[in-house]
Amino acid sequence: MTKQGFFRNNAGINDGQNLPEELLSAIYDRVVSTPFSLKDDEEAKIKLQSQQATGKKKAEMFSIESALMLKESTDHLKSKTRRKTAFVSAAFAEHVKPMFEVTWPAMLACFSALLQETEDPRVIALCLDGLGHCVHVSSYFGYDEECEAFVSSLAKFTNLATVREMKPKNIDCIKTLISLAQSDGNYLRKSWYHVLDCISRLDRLQVISLGARSDDHFFPLENRNSTSKSTQRRPRVSPAGVTYTSAELAQLELSVSEQIIHSIDFSTIDYIFTHSVQLSGDAIVHFVEKLCQVSTEELENPESPRIFSLQKIVEVADFNMARIRIDWNRIWKVLSEHFVSVGCHPNLRVAMYAIDSLKQLSMKFLEKDELANYQFQNQFLRPFEHVMINSQSLEIRELIVSCMANMVKAKVQNIRSGWRTMFHIFIMAAQDQHESLVALSFGVVEQILTEYFSLINENFVELVNCLVAFGSNIYTNISLKSIHYLSLCSGHLAEGHVMIPSVDGPPSPKSASGSFIGSAASSAARRISCVTAPSLYTDDKGHLKVWFPILTGLSRLIGDSRFDVRARALDVLFDILKHHGTKFHADLWVLIFKGVLFPIFDSMNYGEQGTYRDDEHWLKTTCLSALMALIDLFSFYFDRLVFLIGDMLDLHVKCVRHQNESMARIGVSGLKQLIVQTGDRFTVEIWQSVVQTMATLVFDTTPKQLMDLEIVNNRLQLLSPPTDQDEPLVLDKNSLLPFDADRVVTKCVVQLLLIDAFREVIDKHYPRLSVDLLMTLLAALEDSFRFAEAFNGQFALREKLWKDGFMSEMRQLPGLLKQEREALACAVKVLFRLFSDPRTESTQFATIVEDKLFSICVSVLRQYVRKDSEGRKEIAQYMSSNILAAHPQPPSSPLDARQSLPDSERDREVISLTPIVANVVLRGLLDLKDEQFLKHLSDIYPVLADLTMCGSIEVRAMARQLFLKRVSVFLPVKFPEYPSPAPPL
Repeated sequence: MTKQGFFRNNAGINDGQNLPEELLSAIYDRVVSTPFSLKDDEEAKIKLQSQQATGKKKAEMFSIESALMLKESTDHLKSKTRRKTAFVSAAFAEHVKPMFEVTWPAMLACFSALLQETEDPRVIALCLDGLGHCVHVSSYFGYDEECEAFVSSLAKFTNLATVREMKPKNIDCIKTLISLAQSDGNYLRKSWYHVLDCISRLDRLQVISLGARSDDHFFPLENRNSTSKSTQRRPRVSPAGVTYTSAELAQLELSVSEQIIHSIDFSTIDYIFTHSVQLSGDAIVHFVEKLCQVSTEELENPESPRIFSLQKIVEVADFNMARIRIDWNRIWKVLSEHFVSVGCHPNLRVAMYAIDSLKQLSMKFLEKDELANYQFQNQFLRPFEHVMINSQSLEIRELIVSCMANMVKAKVQNIRSGWRTMFHIFIMAAQDQHESLVALSFGVVEQILTEYFSLINENFVELVNCLVAFGSNIYTNISLKSIHYLSLCSGHLAEGHVMIPSVDGPPSPKSASGSFIGSAASSAARRISCVTAPSLYTDDKGHLKVWFPILTGLSRLIGDSRFDVRARALDVLFDILKHHGTKFHADLWVLIFKGVLFPIFDSMNYGEQGTYRDDEHWLKTTCLSALMALIDLFSFYFDRLVFLIGDMLDLHVKCVRHQNESMARIGVSGLKQLIVQTGDRFTVEIWQSVVQTMATLVFDTTPKQLMDLEIVNNRLQLLSPPTDQDEPLVLDKNSLLPFDADRVVTKCVVQLLLIDAFREVIDKHYPRLSVDLLMTLLAALEDSFRFAEAFNGQFALREKLWKDGFMSEMRQLPGLLKQEREALACAVKVLFRLFSDPRTESTQFATIVEDKLFSICVSVLRQYVRKDSEGRKEIAQYMSSNILAAHPQPPSSPLDARQSLPDSERDREVISLTPIVANVVLRGLLDLKDEQFLKHLSDIYPVLADLTMCGSIEVRAMARQLFLKRVSVFLPVKFPEYPSPAPPL
C-alpha cells in the first residue's frame, strides 16, 4: 500500500475529520520499517528459508533456528516456574510419551547450548546423562526423527567430523555415544548412521596414532585420470574458516589421535559389532543399512578409499549368518546391493577386495544345508551375477569365474540352487570377447559336466543353456566342443539320467537310477519327479522343459556365421532326432517340427518384405543340407510323421516361391527329394495333395509379367497392374523394365526345375499315380509349354526386352526355348505312356489322351517342318546375297552355309526341337501298336513325308524308320530291310 493510499484509507476517522498528515505519515513510516508479523508466520518463513538454503546459508539458517528454539524453550520454562502446580508421579511408561512430545525441543536446545558453552565437568556430565535419557525415551517410543536429532547433536559434540583440538567433554561425548550403541541398539534405527560414522572416524585416528599405513597405500588407483574433479581431495578447513597446510593438518590429527587412543577403550567398539547378533530382526537390518551407507562414503573417493566399514560388513555378515532364514534374507538384500556397488568400484583393487570378501562369505554360507523349497544359495550368489553384468573390467570378470571354480572344487557336494546363478555367470562369460575369460569359464563348465553331472540333475536346463551360449561364442574350437557336449546331454536325457520336472508328481529324493546322489537328502522335498527313461516323451511341460533347450539351441546354432559350427550343429541335431525319435510321441513331434526344425528356414518368410538377409553362403552351404536332412528324418520316421506331410509341403512351397533364386532352387530340390524318397508310402489322399501342390507351383511361378506387356511409344508398359498381393511391384529407378527383372528370372529358373521334378517324380512313381493325377500333372506341363511357346513367338517383344536390359548379358534374345522344349518333351512322354497304359482305357480320359497326344504330335511336327523350311530359306538368301562375294570359296552345301551363318533365333528353335522330334515324338510313334498307328495315319503321313526334306539327318533317319516299319506294313508290297545310314560325325 502506498502512502497516499494509507491516507485515503484513514480519511474521516477523527469524528469525520482527517488526522494530521504528519501523524499519519509517521505511522506509515514506522510500519514500513518494522512490519507487523505473527509468530507462526515468522517461524514458517524461517523454516522455508532453511529448506531452500544451501551451503553456508543453510548453516546460518540452522543457527537462527537453534537460537529461536532456545529462546522459546527458555521462555516456556520461565512461564512454567511462575505456576504453582502439584507434582504427580507417573505410574506407567506411557505417561511419559505426551510429556516428552512437548518438552523434547526444549531439552535438546538446553543440553546443546550448555555443552557448547560450559567446561564444568558436573554440568557436562548432567547434559550427557540427559541426552542419553532422551535418546532412550525417543527410541523407545519410536520417535525416529527426535531420536536422530539427539544422537546427531551428541555426534556433533564429538568433534570427530572437524579438525580442531579435542577437549575432555568431546571425549565424554564419544564414550556416551558408544555406550548408547551398546545399550539401546535395538531402538536406534536411523540413528545408527551417526554412531557408525563416528566409529569409522575413530578408526582412522587410531591408524594415524599407530603410524600404520592408510588404506590408500594398499588400494592405489591405477588410472588416476579417470577420477572426476568432484572426487579430488580438497584442503581441510577449520570451523573458523582457517585453512591448514598438509604438515599442520598431519600434526593436529596426530595430536588428536594420541589423545583419543589414551582415552577410548576400542574393545567397546568391537563389542558393538560382535554383539550385533543380539540385535532384533528389525534392528540388525537398520544396522547393516547404515553400515553400508558409511562404507559407501568411505569409498566415495577412488584415490583415497577406506575399507574399514567394508571389513566390518564382512564380519557382521559372518556373525549373523546363523540367524533364521527370513531375517537373513532381509540382511542379505541390503548387503548384496552394497557388494554389487563396491564390486563395480572405479578402483580395481577395492573391487577385487569386495569380490574376494564375497567369495569368503559364500564359501561359509555353502557349508550350511539349504532348506527345502528355498533358493537361498541362488540369492546369496546373485551379487556375483550382477557384478558380472555391470563390471567393465576383465580382471573382475575373470576373478568372479575363478571364484565359481573354487566353489565348485571345494563345496560341490553342498551346492543346490546355487548352480543356477553359476550357470548364468558362465553364460555371460561365454558372450565375452576375451578368449582368456571364455576359455576359463568353459573349462569350469566342462569339469562340471564330466565329473559332477550327477549333482546337477535339477539344473540340467541351465547347463544346456550354458552350453548353447558357449556354442554361440566367437571361438570356433570352444563352439564345436559345446555342440559335442550338447550331444552327450541328449544321450543322458534319453537314457533316463536326468530328472524330469513334474508339476503334479510327488517329490522324490532319488536320482534317475534310483540311488541317492551326494547329500541329496536336502533336496528331497524339491518338486522333481524322477523317472527312469520314459518309454515315450510327450508334449508334457516337464518333457518339453528338458528337451527343447537342447533342440532349439542346436537349431539356432545352424544359423551361425561359421560354416564349421553350423555344419556340426546340423549333424548333431538330426542325429539326436534320429537316434532318440522312437521315444517321441506324435504330439511332441509336432512341436519339434514347428518349434525347432521349421524355424531353421524362417529367413525365407521375410523375403517379400525386403528384410531377408541375403546370405548366399549360408544358402549354398547349409540350407540345402538342412532341408535334405529334414527330408531324410521325415522319411526315416514316415509312419510316425505322415500327418505332418501338409506342413512339409507348405515349407517347400514357401521356399519355391521365395524371391531369392538360391532359396527357390533349394525348395524345388527338396520337394523333388521328398516325393521321390517317400512317394512309395503315400496314400491316395497324400498323392492328391502332392500333385495339386506341384500343379499350383507351376502356375504360381509362371513369369506372367513377360506376356503382360505391350510396346507403347517404344516403351514397355504393363497391360494390367499386378494383383498378386504376395509379390508387390518393386522397381529399380534406373531400369526401363516395368517389372523386377531378378524376380522374373528366378521364376524362369524355377519353371525349368519344376519340369525336371515332374519328369523324375513321374518316372519314379508312375505306377502309383492314378490317371486323373497324371492328367493334372499333364495339364500343368501343357500350360508351361504353351506359355513358353507363346512368348518365344513374340520376336519384337523379346528384342525390346533385350534392348531395355532384360538378360542383356546374353548374346541371343531372351527366350524360354528350354522351358518350351523340356515341358513339351515331358508332356509328350506322359501322353505316350498314358495312351499305352491299360488303366486309361477304362476311364473317361481315354479319348482325351488319344486326341491330345496326336494333336500335339502333329502340331509339333508341322512346326518343326515350318521352322526348318524357313531356316533353309534364310540360308538360300544368305548364299545368294552379296556377302558371298567376300568369300573366295563359296559354301559347297547348305550345311556349310548354315555353319557360316551367325546364330539366328530360327536356328535356335530348330536345334532345340530336333531331339524332341527325333527321340520323343517319332520314337513314340514308332513304338505304337499297328492298329493305333493306322487309326491316325491319315493325319501323320503328310507331315512324315515333309520330314524327309528337313535338314537334320537324325530326324530324317527316324522318319525313314517310320516309313519302313510302320507305313510299309499297310502296303501290298513288302520292302527289304536296309540298315539306317550312319549319322555324320
